[in-house]
Amino acid sequence: MDHILQLDEFFVEGGSQNRSHVLLHITEPSTEAEKSKGYFFAVTEVSNGEPSYLEELQSTISEIETYYYEQTHPDNTTRLETILEKINRERARLITPGTALNCLVGVLYGTQIIFSFHGEPLIFLFYKNRKGTYQRLNLSTYQEGEQADTNSLFSQLIQGKVSPEDFLFISTTRLGDYFSPDRLEKIITTRSARQSAEHFQRILGELHNGVSFGGLIVHLGKPPVTMEKRIRPTVELSSENSITRIFNTEQQTAQTLSSSVWPGLATKAKNLLQAAANKATKYSRKPTAEPREQPLAAEISSHHKRTFQRVSPITTQERLTMIARTIADFLLLAGKLLWRGISALAFLLAAFVTALTRLFGMLFLVCTNYQNRRRAILENWSRQWSSYKHDFQNLPALTKVLAGTALVLLLIFVGSVVFIRARQKTAAATAQFSADIETIQAKRDSAESALLYQDEAAALAELNAANALLAALPCSVKENQPRCTAEQVALQELLSKVRHLNSETSTIVASWPNGAHFSGMVKLGNNLLAFTPERSEIGVYSLLSKEASTATVTGGGFVAAAVPKENDYALFLTSRGELYRVTPDDLTLKKIDVSFPTEDRQMSSMVVYNRRLYTLDLKNNQIFKHDATAAGFGRGTAWIKDQNVNLNQGVSIAIDGDVFVAGKKGSVSKFTGGNFQPFQLATIDPTLSSAAKIWSYVDLNYLYVLDPTGKRLLIFNKDGRLYRQIVSPSFINPTDILIDEPGKSALVADGNNLLQVALPL
Repeated sequence: MDHILQLDEFFVEGGSQNRSHVLLHITEPSTEAEKSKGYFFAVTEVSNGEPSYLEELQSTISEIETYYYEQTHPDNTTRLETILEKINRERARLITPGTALNCLVGVLYGTQIIFSFHGEPLIFLFYKNRKGTYQRLNLSTYQEGEQADTNSLFSQLIQGKVSPEDFLFISTTRLGDYFSPDRLEKIITTRSARQSAEHFQRILGELHNGVSFGGLIVHLGKPPVTMEKRIRPTVELSSENSITRIFNTEQQTAQTLSSSVWPGLATKAKNLLQAAANKATKYSRKPTAEPREQPLAAEISSHHKRTFQRVSPITTQERLTMIARTIADFLLLAGKLLWRGISALAFLLAAFVTALTRLFGMLFLVCTNYQNRRRAILENWSRQWSSYKHDFQNLPALTKVLAGTALVLLLIFVGSVVFIRARQKTAAATAQFSADIETIQAKRDSAESALLYQDEAAALAELNAANALLAALPCSVKENQPRCTAEQVALQELLSKVRHLNSETSTIVASWPNGAHFSGMVKLGNNLLAFTPERSEIGVYSLLSKEASTATVTGGGFVAAAVPKENDYALFLTSRGELYRVTPDDLTLKKIDVSFPTEDRQMSSMVVYNRRLYTLDLKNNQIFKHDATAAGFGRGTAWIKDQNVNLNQGVSIAIDGDVFVAGKKGSVSKFTGGNFQPFQLATIDPTLSSAAKIWSYVDLNYLYVLDPTGKRLLIFNKDGRLYRQIVSPSFINPTDILIDEPGKSALVADGNNLLQVALPL
């Protein structure tokens, strides 16, 4: 049965060669010997490639083409395999870090196709199953147990057979950013190959994003109805299973598979142990020789089609002569064009300056009436205008009608062109908007799927990508606003779920009088005591009377405060290490004894645990432990044993048996028995970049971190996993917290106010 082999190309030049460069190469044989070797083709995409790299890549493709047509080996598969082995040895330098190369080279002869690829080009086979519906097979993916050899340009060789009604789609990698596999299948299987190529050409050409695209669609045209049909035996095996068997079978003889798709893929696979031993060539498959088919008539639609020509070697002297002659011709032509351009520009400039000078001169004479020439100039202008009107009035009526008609037609034509261009631009923008909305919906669906498998990192990445796409859409256009709003709401709901975000309404419990601002607070009995390093006073809020007041104190300016679990006193610490105590019965600060191993110190936080005092000294990069004495607390002893620990950014400590230290930039360190323990808070969105307070105790279930920059309260499991993010519209600059976990609430010090917020525990 005769068929017509159709090769349809689409190509879009992006304009940014460094960002994306695409090479398409299709060679049509001219002699009988070349026709038996088929049609050579290549699809290549390079990102971040230097000009020298692109030249070498083009040279490599031309070298493969030349070797393929000039070798005399009778088997096309063996011929191409030998060539690619040589290329792997000689052109391994094309595998360059920082330069992304996605390349496919292959040959079509008869209905047979053989190809090899590097990187991740898009290679899809669309075939009809027994029910008459199309299915998709991705030929660029590796089966289980197979891996690409990253040290070779072409690490595998694939052979197949193009059957009627099958479509083989090959394109550059970045096309997958705009067309999903399902959409590709719908486009290609519902149109002719030429119409599909034109569709891709039109859609991609309207993007104007600097990215180049290219690809081929291979298809066997339907035979005329009068031609004799041959019945080919079928095997009870689906096309997809046939290809899977090919990819997993070791060396075996060729076998005939189902005619619905790629029987030639059932070929010999190289043994993996042999591939490891032979590092020079690492193909995962090696097809067996098959009977040569007669060449088919081909219909190639491509601007990159060329006829193979053998070129005699050029000597070095001839090459230098050609280069010198080309440079001389170019310089001569450039000189002529430059001279003509300068001359034309000078003439136009002189004419413009002359006309402008004359106009201004006449205007000057009219304005100043110099030498009484105003009247003469105005009369001359009036005569010229009257002459123009008289000439027009004396025109034949037919001429006037024709001139008016021409003017109207010109205006209609210009208006039509402007209208059509506007409609085309609007249609393209609408199509692009719909495609972007579909992409956003696909990413949202992927995020929901990732959440089902508790892969929050993948879900967050998909949602961030979807939000970035949505932000770039023209949502200000009235027609687009409903869909944009719907997507924004859907993405925000899903993002809140991924972030574990809770928005809670907070209430103002008290406001400090006289506009006082306190950065820290502790609860002692039925009173809240607030303090700040900048003021020599403390704030007192009675939980019984609901009254707030301030009192000036001696030794004010406190950096930290702590209350033991027994709640029988409160301690206040200055930056120099001076310690003051307050009892519930007497809210008067009294200085007590405490000492440190060094005189030079900078205290930032403290906590009382098991009646012992633990103080954080930034300057000495140490936590000191003080035992209780009758007069206060004894001399501190160094508690941190590791010498490589950095605590000079610490702002708060908490103890629940282990010691947690919160850093100013949002880090949390964990210590057990004075030794550093590996500990990492889960990655959250937005990223935690600051911390003002960390809170925990042995009888609490969670670890609480106050983020003043993000205006939120973070609740973590004690293994570092995020449990909740609490935000509130009332948070302005939160600086301290008091957690009541049994009561499921928290008190937050925020500027002049004391806020209470519910905890979703």
